[in-house]
Amino acid sequence: MLLISIFILLLTSHAWGADPVQFIVDHNPDIRLLRQFNSSILSRLKIKTKAQAKYGHEVGWGDTTADTNRASWAYDFRVIAEMPLFSRKEAMEMRLREFQLRRQIRREAAQAVSRYRGLKRYIRREEAIVEGLAAECKWVEQRVQVGLEPQKVLMNCVLDLRERVKNLEVKKEELADALQGVLSLVEPEDRPVLKKILEGY
Repeated sequence: MLLISIFILLLTSHAWGADPVQFIVDHNPDIRLLRQFNSSILSRLKIKTKAQAKYGHEVGWGDTTADTNRASWAYDFRVIAEMPLFSRKEAMEMRLREFQLRRQIRREAAQAVSRYRGLKRYIRREEAIVEGLAAECKWVEQRVQVGLEPQKVLMNCVLDLRERVKNLEVKKEELADALQGVLSLVEPEDRPVLKKILEGY
């Protein structure tokens, strides 16, 4: 139990210090599949064909002397040839596709993380404003009760508070959607770690 707790602590502390964009690039399933495909293909660039060489000696039929012996020599050469399955240009193009995909995923990840962080900052500010506005409305209500403020001032404050609360709820839904957008860029088993990384900022 203690070892599990230590492992979780180390994992969490590592996640807090990680870059979410780099984590996404390192764990994106599309990049991983293309990298594995390229590695498996490029590691088998050559095939080999073989041809053997052998010789033999035949003595003529009916001959009894060495001078009249007939000799025939048969040659069967075995040649080893290495032929590339892909040219250097094709190999470079395969690597280039992997690089372009990494750059595309990095750009998408940066945009998704930026949207999530922006919404999270906005919600924190708006929550503080709503909290302050709620306290102000309560104060205005007390002043209205003792006749220091007209009812209209309280109504305006309440309407403003309701509008901000409504907008805040919409932004929270957008934040949840933005989080799913970020997490969808990695495999399901990697999402808890990525979520911890995002929460560390």
